[in-house]
Amino acid sequence: MLRGSKQIADIYLRNGMTESGWIPGLSDIDLILVLRNNLSEEQEYDFLASFWKAYQSLRFCFPMLGEVDILDESAFAPWLAHSSLSPEKRGWILLHGRGEADLAFDGCSGWRRRALNNAICIYLDLFVPCFAMPDSFTHRLDLQRRARKILRLLQPIFAEAGQTTEFGPYTDPIDLMANVLVALEKAVALVASESGPEHEASAWQVNESNRDEPLPIPPCAQYIRSVVILKDRKVWMLLKDGLERREIHRVILACQGSWQSSYEAPVVVPFSLFAHIVRDYYPYDYSNLQRHRQVAFGTDPLSDIAPPDRARFVNHAMDHIPNALKYAGSEELFALGGNKHLLPFESSLNRALSVRLLLGDDWTRPDWKDVVAQCRAAFPECFRMLEDINNEIKSGRRKSARETSFRLFRPIATSIQDLLVERKQAVLGSSAA
Repeated sequence: MLRGSKQIADIYLRNGMTESGWIPGLSDIDLILVLRNNLSEEQEYDFLASFWKAYQSLRFCFPMLGEVDILDESAFAPWLAHSSLSPEKRGWILLHGRGEADLAFDGCSGWRRRALNNAICIYLDLFVPCFAMPDSFTHRLDLQRRARKILRLLQPIFAEAGQTTEFGPYTDPIDLMANVLVALEKAVALVASESGPEHEASAWQVNESNRDEPLPIPPCAQYIRSVVILKDRKVWMLLKDGLERREIHRVILACQGSWQSSYEAPVVVPFSLFAHIVRDYYPYDYSNLQRHRQVAFGTDPLSDIAPPDRARFVNHAMDHIPNALKYAGSEELFALGGNKHLLPFESSLNRALSVRLLLGDDWTRPDWKDVVAQCRAAFPECFRMLEDINNEIKSGRRKSARETSFRLFRPIATSIQDLLVERKQAVLGSSAA
């Protein structure tokens, strides 16, 4: 489909299909397209619109076609540098082009944290919901696939530390989850030194209000440090650190079917992993926990977790750079106006502008509402365009909405690239001096 496209510089095959663990019928075929730099904004948009239309049609015949990341040649290097990939040569396969980009470059520091955070994202957003589905042969294969994704992200972290983690011949869903949690806990310990030292935390008062019904006593309580319930009925079950796989297995097995239906099934994580989640993975969660937690069992976890410092919020903003660079060419943007809701689009805009504020003005705050308000104040033209897009969608002008969306995001990506270049030059100039 693309071999004759003059706009394409390179096409890479990446992720699972380059390895032995690819599962036919379940695993996706993920690609990276690198566009040539000399395209005008209009030429780039026309190519992207044509590509996504053709790609969606191709999926009817080949449903295993998965994610496609599209970047131009100038964005490719900074995208790699701020990704979760280790500086070692990537196991990608060049399908088309000359492959002149250096995949073994020395990336930015922080790839370990980003790899860990991506693994946590898969666990929370993909593995846990899949785990709750009815058991079947296909369900178990899908859980294995997601577990392999997590361990593939963590493997370079262990390798650099001279450690290994065995995937094991696990087919039982509980064994898979226990194995994943042990691996995530070990990775947190290896990444902790990069995130910075812990600081002594002050004890926060536990919110005991709004307990309108008895709270369940957790099974296997000897392995559990705390159970925390949030305002939205989400339940965190925090395990004691250092448990063995069989002990974690016992807790998860005991929890199945024993939790009150009025609450969500608990999200099971070791305590150290939970601490990383609320300080490094999504530090804005810390203030939400301060206001809305109920400690249903054990000790208050926040009494032993220091509030995230400014460096954590800076890291969190910088971690959005890869998505900000590729969003203008993403499938999500070119599906806008269909069944896609505008809310995820607006969230992507706020995250991209938070990067712009940080790189341009060195500005960030620990409250996400303050960040969104500052984005609106600093970039009013972007939100006027967002309102135009919303009106175009409501009036059924989907093509126009996509064009406006591209014109909104493409300059943001370019400005982020320019600011990254300025920052790199400043660092080099400082080192030379």
